[in-house]
Amino acid sequence: MVFDDRWGHGWGWAGWTMMGLGMLGELLLLALLVALLVRVTTWGGAVSRQDVPPSAVADPRSLLDERLARGEIDLEEHAALVSALRHPR
Repeated sequence: MVFDDRWGHGWGWAGWTMMGLGMLGELLLLALLVALLVRVTTWGGAVSRQDVPPSAVADPRSLLDERLARGEIDLEEHAALVSALRHPR
């Protein structure tokens, strides 16, 4: 009897194992590419400082005034920080 190898029956367990691992690798690569594509399109990447409008960037003095108004710092600390802003080292 002659062995008929036209349909890949001669691969054995090693051939089928390697083919299965190759398929899993390709599926993993496809999933990573889809996840990367979703991340880039959904979150839009990082926002640079140039993209922020000037009105959204407050000066340090107004930030200190807001912190004082919220009660995060007391009057003495506010005065010391304002003085440090006027006279940097």
